[in-house]
Amino acid sequence: MDELLDIAEKWFRIGVVLFDRGFSKDSKILKAVEKHGLKYLAPIRKRDKIKRIANAKDGVNPFYHTQYKFGRENVETNLFFIPNEKHEKEKWKNYHVFCTNIDVNNANLQHLADLYSKRWNIENFYRDAENNFMAKTKTANFTMRYFFFLFISLLYNLWYFIRSFSPLIAERWKDLIEDGMREERKIERLVRDCLMYYTSMKFLIAPPFQLRHYLSLIVLQRGQNFCIL
Repeated sequence: MDELLDIAEKWFRIGVVLFDRGFSKDSKILKAVEKHGLKYLAPIRKRDKIKRIANAKDGVNPFYHTQYKFGRENVETNLFFIPNEKHEKEKWKNYHVFCTNIDVNNANLQHLADLYSKRWNIENFYRDAENNFMAKTKTANFTMRYFFFLFISLLYNLWYFIRSFSPLIAERWKDLIEDGMREERKIERLVRDCLMYYTSMKFLIAPPFQLRHYLSLIVLQRGQNFCIL
Protein backbone atom coordinates (compact mmCIF):
# COMPACT_ATOMS: atom_id res chain seq x y z
CA MET A 1 0.00 0.00 0.00
CA ASP A 2 2.88 2.38 0.79
CA GLU A 3 4.39 1.86 -2.65
CA LEU A 4 1.02 2.29 -4.39
CA LEU A 5 0.36 5.56 -2.58
CA ASP A 6 3.87 6.80 -3.34
CA ILE A 7 3.29 6.27 -7.06
CA ALA A 8 -0.23 7.76 -7.00
CA GLU A 9 0.94 10.90 -5.20
CA LYS A 10 3.52 11.53 -7.90
CA TRP A 11 0.79 11.78 -10.54
CA PHE A 12 -2.35 12.89 -8.73
CA ARG A 13 -3.50 15.27 -6.05
CA ILE A 14 -5.37 12.91 -3.74
CA GLY A 15 -8.34 14.29 -1.84
CA VAL A 16 -9.87 11.17 -0.27
CA VAL A 17 -8.91 7.51 -0.65
CA LEU A 18 -11.99 5.37 -1.28
CA PHE A 19 -11.73 1.61 -1.00
CA ASP A 20 -13.97 -1.38 -0.25
CA ARG A 21 -14.35 -3.39 2.94
CA GLY A 22 -11.75 -5.89 1.77
CA PHE A 23 -9.13 -3.22 2.52
CA SER A 24 -10.72 -1.60 5.57
CA LYS A 25 -10.70 -4.89 7.49
CA ASP A 26 -6.89 -4.62 7.71
CA SER A 27 -5.86 -2.01 10.26
CA LYS A 28 -2.37 -1.89 8.68
CA ILE A 29 -3.85 -0.40 5.50
CA LEU A 30 -5.67 2.34 7.39
CA LYS A 31 -2.45 3.06 9.25
CA ALA A 32 -0.52 3.29 5.97
CA VAL A 33 -3.02 5.76 4.49
CA GLU A 34 -2.81 7.94 7.59
CA LYS A 35 0.99 7.83 7.46
CA HIS A 36 0.76 9.59 4.08
CA GLY A 37 -1.41 12.28 5.65
CA LEU A 38 -4.42 11.26 3.55
CA LYS A 39 -8.12 10.97 4.35
CA TYR A 40 -9.89 7.65 3.74
CA LEU A 41 -13.49 6.50 3.51
CA ALA A 42 -14.66 2.89 3.24
CA PRO A 43 -17.39 0.48 4.31
CA ILE A 44 -16.29 -1.75 7.16
CA ARG A 45 -17.15 -5.32 8.10
CA LYS A 46 -19.74 -5.55 10.85
CA ARG A 47 -17.78 -7.10 13.70
CA ASP A 48 -19.54 -8.04 16.94
CA LYS A 49 -18.61 -4.73 18.57
CA ILE A 50 -20.08 -2.79 15.62
CA LYS A 51 -23.23 -4.89 15.77
CA ARG A 52 -23.66 -4.03 19.44
CA ILE A 53 -23.23 -0.32 18.67
CA ALA A 54 -25.92 -0.52 15.94
CA ASN A 55 -28.31 -2.57 18.05
CA ALA A 56 -28.29 0.17 20.69
CA LYS A 57 -29.91 2.55 18.18
CA ASP A 58 -33.35 2.61 16.58
CA GLY A 59 -32.35 0.98 13.26
CA VAL A 60 -33.96 3.82 11.32
CA ASN A 61 -31.97 7.04 11.65
CA PRO A 62 -28.35 7.67 10.68
CA PHE A 63 -25.80 8.18 13.46
CA TYR A 64 -22.05 8.15 14.06
CA HIS A 65 -19.62 6.71 16.59
CA THR A 66 -16.15 8.18 17.09
CA GLN A 67 -12.88 6.75 18.41
CA TYR A 68 -13.57 3.17 17.40
CA LYS A 69 -10.39 1.08 17.76
CA PHE A 70 -9.65 -2.29 16.18
CA GLY A 71 -6.97 -4.54 14.70
CA ARG A 72 -3.41 -5.39 15.66
CA GLU A 73 -2.40 -1.81 14.97
CA ASN A 74 -5.12 -0.64 17.36
CA VAL A 75 -6.02 1.97 14.75
CA GLU A 76 -8.59 4.56 15.75
CA THR A 77 -11.31 5.47 13.26
CA ASN A 78 -14.74 7.07 13.10
CA LEU A 79 -17.81 5.03 12.22
CA PHE A 80 -21.04 6.26 10.74
CA PHE A 81 -24.22 4.30 10.08
CA ILE A 82 -26.56 4.94 7.14
CA PRO A 83 -29.98 3.20 6.94
CA ASN A 84 -30.19 0.70 4.07
CA GLU A 85 -34.02 0.65 3.86
CA LYS A 86 -34.24 -2.82 5.37
CA HIS A 87 -36.53 -3.53 8.31
CA GLU A 88 -34.91 -6.49 10.03
CA LYS A 89 -35.50 -7.40 13.66
CA GLU A 90 -31.76 -7.26 14.32
CA LYS A 91 -31.10 -3.55 13.95
CA TRP A 92 -27.48 -3.88 12.79
CA LYS A 93 -28.78 -5.43 9.55
CA ASN A 94 -30.60 -2.18 8.77
CA TYR A 95 -27.40 -0.13 8.35
CA HIS A 96 -24.54 0.42 5.94
CA VAL A 97 -21.50 1.00 8.13
CA PHE A 98 -18.53 3.14 7.06
CA CYS A 99 -15.21 4.02 8.62
CA THR A 100 -13.26 7.23 8.03
CA ASN A 101 -10.63 9.49 9.56
CA ILE A 102 -12.67 12.50 8.42
CA ASP A 103 -14.39 14.37 11.23
CA VAL A 104 -18.02 13.25 11.26
CA ASN A 105 -21.15 14.95 12.54
CA ASN A 106 -24.88 14.76 11.90
CA ALA A 107 -24.62 17.39 9.17
CA ASN A 108 -22.14 15.55 6.92
CA LEU A 109 -23.15 11.87 7.25
CA GLN A 110 -25.21 11.76 4.07
CA HIS A 111 -22.62 13.81 2.19
CA LEU A 112 -19.93 11.25 3.09
CA ALA A 113 -22.16 8.38 2.00
CA ASP A 114 -22.82 10.15 -1.32
CA LEU A 115 -19.09 10.77 -1.72
CA TYR A 116 -18.38 7.06 -1.41
CA SER A 117 -21.02 6.29 -4.04
CA LYS A 118 -18.67 7.83 -6.64
CA ARG A 119 -16.49 4.75 -6.24
CA TRP A 120 -19.32 2.59 -7.58
CA ASN A 121 -18.40 3.79 -11.07
CA ILE A 122 -15.39 1.47 -10.83
CA GLU A 123 -17.62 -1.53 -10.12
CA ASN A 124 -20.00 -0.45 -12.88
CA PHE A 125 -17.08 -0.17 -15.29
CA TYR A 126 -15.95 -3.75 -14.72
CA ARG A 127 -19.51 -5.06 -14.92
CA ASP A 128 -20.50 -3.20 -18.09
CA ALA A 129 -17.09 -3.41 -19.76
CA GLU A 130 -16.65 -7.14 -19.20
CA ASN A 131 -20.19 -7.95 -20.30
CA ASN A 132 -20.41 -5.64 -23.31
CA PHE A 133 -17.05 -4.27 -24.47
CA MET A 134 -14.42 -6.84 -23.52
CA ALA A 135 -12.47 -8.16 -26.50
CA LYS A 136 -12.28 -11.95 -26.43
CA THR A 137 -8.70 -13.14 -26.76
CA LYS A 138 -6.53 -16.05 -25.66
CA THR A 139 -3.24 -14.23 -26.08
CA ALA A 140 -0.89 -14.13 -23.10
CA ASN A 141 0.97 -11.13 -24.54
CA PHE A 142 0.83 -8.35 -21.96
CA THR A 143 1.08 -5.53 -24.51
CA MET A 144 -1.84 -6.90 -26.52
CA ARG A 145 -4.01 -7.45 -23.45
CA TYR A 146 -3.16 -3.97 -22.19
CA PHE A 147 -4.16 -2.54 -25.58
CA PHE A 148 -7.52 -4.33 -25.38
CA PHE A 149 -8.04 -2.94 -21.85
CA LEU A 150 -7.35 0.62 -23.03
CA PHE A 151 -9.64 0.09 -26.03
CA ILE A 152 -12.59 -1.08 -23.92
CA SER A 153 -11.92 1.81 -21.52
CA LEU A 154 -12.21 4.20 -24.46
CA LEU A 155 -15.48 2.60 -25.60
CA TYR A 156 -16.87 2.65 -22.06
CA ASN A 157 -15.98 6.31 -21.49
CA LEU A 158 -17.46 7.27 -24.85
CA TRP A 159 -20.68 5.43 -23.97
CA TYR A 160 -20.71 7.07 -20.52
CA PHE A 161 -20.39 10.50 -22.17
CA ILE A 162 -23.18 9.78 -24.69
CA ARG A 163 -25.40 8.47 -21.91
CA SER A 164 -25.48 11.97 -20.40
CA PHE A 165 -27.38 13.10 -23.53
CA SER A 166 -29.31 9.94 -24.37
CA PRO A 167 -30.52 7.12 -22.08
CA LEU A 168 -28.57 4.45 -23.97
CA ILE A 169 -27.81 1.20 -22.15
CA ALA A 170 -24.40 -0.42 -22.61
CA GLU A 171 -25.76 -3.43 -24.50
CA ARG A 172 -27.49 -1.20 -27.06
CA TRP A 173 -24.32 0.89 -27.45
CA LYS A 174 -22.36 -2.30 -28.16
CA ASP A 175 -24.98 -3.39 -30.73
CA LEU A 176 -24.75 -0.02 -32.52
CA ILE A 177 -20.96 -0.33 -32.76
CA GLU A 178 -21.19 -3.89 -34.07
CA ASP A 179 -23.88 -2.93 -36.60
CA GLY A 180 -21.72 -0.07 -37.85
CA MET A 181 -18.73 -2.38 -38.25
CA ARG A 182 -20.82 -4.92 -40.14
CA GLU A 183 -22.11 -2.24 -42.53
CA GLU A 184 -18.55 -1.01 -43.12
CA ARG A 185 -17.40 -4.55 -43.88
CA LYS A 186 -20.32 -5.01 -46.29
CA ILE A 187 -19.35 -1.85 -48.19
CA GLU A 188 -15.69 -2.90 -48.32
CA ARG A 189 -16.69 -6.34 -49.57
CA LEU A 190 -19.03 -4.86 -52.20
CA VAL A 191 -16.31 -2.51 -53.50
CA ARG A 192 -13.75 -5.31 -53.54
CA ASP A 193 -16.11 -7.65 -55.43
CA CYS A 194 -16.89 -4.95 -58.00
CA LEU A 195 -13.21 -4.32 -58.58
CA MET A 196 -12.54 -8.04 -58.89
CA TYR A 197 -15.36 -8.37 -61.42
CA TYR A 198 -14.14 -5.38 -63.40
CA THR A 199 -10.56 -6.68 -63.46
CA SER A 200 -11.70 -10.18 -64.42
CA MET A 201 -13.72 -8.82 -67.34
CA LYS A 202 -10.72 -6.82 -68.57
CA PHE A 203 -8.65 -9.98 -68.32
CA LEU A 204 -11.14 -11.97 -70.40
CA ILE A 205 -11.30 -9.44 -73.21
CA ALA A 206 -7.65 -8.35 -73.12
CA PRO A 207 -5.39 -9.02 -76.15
CA PRO A 208 -2.74 -11.75 -75.61
CA PHE A 209 0.12 -9.28 -75.11
CA GLN A 210 -1.75 -7.75 -72.08
CA LEU A 211 -2.48 -11.03 -70.30
CA ARG A 212 0.74 -11.00 -68.29
CA HIS A 213 0.09 -7.41 -67.17
CA TYR A 214 -3.46 -8.14 -65.92
CA LEU A 215 -2.39 -11.40 -64.33
CA SER A 216 0.15 -9.50 -62.21
CA LEU A 217 -2.59 -7.06 -61.17
CA ILE A 218 -4.81 -9.91 -60.04
CA VAL A 219 -1.96 -11.35 -57.98
CA LEU A 220 -1.46 -7.95 -56.35
CA GLN A 221 -5.18 -7.67 -55.79
CA ARG A 222 -5.33 -11.03 -54.05
CA GLY A 223 -2.45 -10.09 -51.79
CA GLN A 224 -4.06 -6.83 -50.74
CA ASN A 225 -7.57 -5.59 -50.09
CA PHE A 226 -7.61 -3.21 -53.04
CA CYS A 227 -7.15 -3.27 -56.77
CA ILE A 228 -4.60 -1.39 -58.90
CA LEU A 229 -5.98 -0.45 -62.28
